[in-house]
Amino acid sequence: METNKKYPLFPWLAIFFILGVYWQSVSDIRSIYLFTASFFVIASAFFMKKIRYRRFILIFGFFLIGMGWATRNCELADLQNRLFEPYIESKSAVTLTGTVINFPSTKRGKTKFYLKVDKTDLSLSPRLLIYLKDKPASPISFADKIKIHAKIRRTSCFRLNRFLTYREYLSFRNIYFIARTDKIEVLSSPLRWLTRLRKKLLDNLAIGIGGTKESQLICAMLLGERPDIDYHIFRQFAVFGIIHILVISGLHIGCVVFIGITLLRLTGIGKKGSLLIMFPLMIFYLFLVGFKVSITRAIVMISFYFCADLFNRDRNAVHALIFAGMLQLMFMPALIYDHGFQYSFMSVAAILFIYPILIVPFKGWSLFKLIQYPILSFSVWIVISPLAAYRNGVFSPIGFILGTFALMFVQVIVLVGTVSACTGFLLKIVSELFNLFNFVMIKILLAATSILYDTAGLQSYFRAIPSILFVFYYIGLTMIIVFFRKTDLRIIGMIILFLSIIFAGIF
Repeated sequence: METNKKYPLFPWLAIFFILGVYWQSVSDIRSIYLFTASFFVIASAFFMKKIRYRRFILIFGFFLIGMGWATRNCELADLQNRLFEPYIESKSAVTLTGTVINFPSTKRGKTKFYLKVDKTDLSLSPRLLIYLKDKPASPISFADKIKIHAKIRRTSCFRLNRFLTYREYLSFRNIYFIARTDKIEVLSSPLRWLTRLRKKLLDNLAIGIGGTKESQLICAMLLGERPDIDYHIFRQFAVFGIIHILVISGLHIGCVVFIGITLLRLTGIGKKGSLLIMFPLMIFYLFLVGFKVSITRAIVMISFYFCADLFNRDRNAVHALIFAGMLQLMFMPALIYDHGFQYSFMSVAAILFIYPILIVPFKGWSLFKLIQYPILSFSVWIVISPLAAYRNGVFSPIGFILGTFALMFVQVIVLVGTVSACTGFLLKIVSELFNLFNFVMIKILLAATSILYDTAGLQSYFRAIPSILFVFYYIGLTMIIVFFRKTDLRIIGMIILFLSIIFAGIF
């Protein structure tokens, strides 16, 4: 298919596929009809003589495919309702076999994990959130094949914020039911060694500082272990807009990949050789930390870059971002409504579009590398702040300042933690020293967050939730600024954006 270089076809196909997934909620058409219509629309494109008309038809075809894909996901949810409704109404137990698809976590004596049930009579493999009442007789690992005897119930309607409930949060991940059980039989454990390796790495990261909240945060940043810390800390990080540092995100993945490639290049391995070695290691790391949304998005984008370098093609971060979003929505279409998914992609989009505008006046500075951190943090803050304020009712006007230090701290913590996790196999005393250094870094970050939150009173910056009209105005103005050609107009537009969010918080 011919495309021109100025307006490539691929990103437009992906964008309209994503729009189709998003607008599925307004359509009651069955997926089979949408897929059939998309087939005929795309087939008709090959009979068009003019490239322009052919492109429009292909784009419309992918829009229909997106709608059909999301509709099919809703139909599978209805099939799950039909399957489990009798057990819910009768409150009877059911025996199920399936595969554990994440690393189980234990809090307050209860273990929970996700289970992908084997195909049933309805030819679907539903996902369930499993709660284990007591400690299992044998440890449960990622990828274990198990059998459970459990009672099924619907997910909780506990409200996470004024727009999102826990039931909706789980439904975005294709999980609609919870199973509670005290009987689990492990049938096979093909990746038990992976769990043992993960546990050993977590133990290495806790040498000398085990049992502290700082240790839990370090484990969360390096291996995706969910930290069991006080809600007050989560609240502080959310208000300042740096909650993303508590989980593995693109920043953490980028640090790990940078460390790996740098070490390989120091051994004399060429650029392409380093990429060929690093790619499987990166996939292995994805298995080691679990297939979470932010991690998967980062891995897909970096893989896109690797492929471009290996085949001597130009890198395109926008294409990589769109491809990552499209790929994740193919597996979980409802994920497009998830707040974390939206913030993740909005943050990367801010780095791609807003950061280059703001960094231009500072390119000649001697401290250019140092000034990049506050500019990067401010770029993300200025994009997501109105939406976060609209959803949660609170957001700090100086969140980007704390975010600047968080960016620098996280890079150091990930670097030192990676060395600590590896050296713990050989020299525990060295690993302990690295862990103590990270302990101090986390302690400083938590202290700074607490001081700003408690003494400056910044937790109530938005005294009233901003209007949805303000959010639309803000997003619209941001898009206009991105498409300005003159740098001066762009900078003036960014100043207007900043003043808008400040005045919205005050008045």
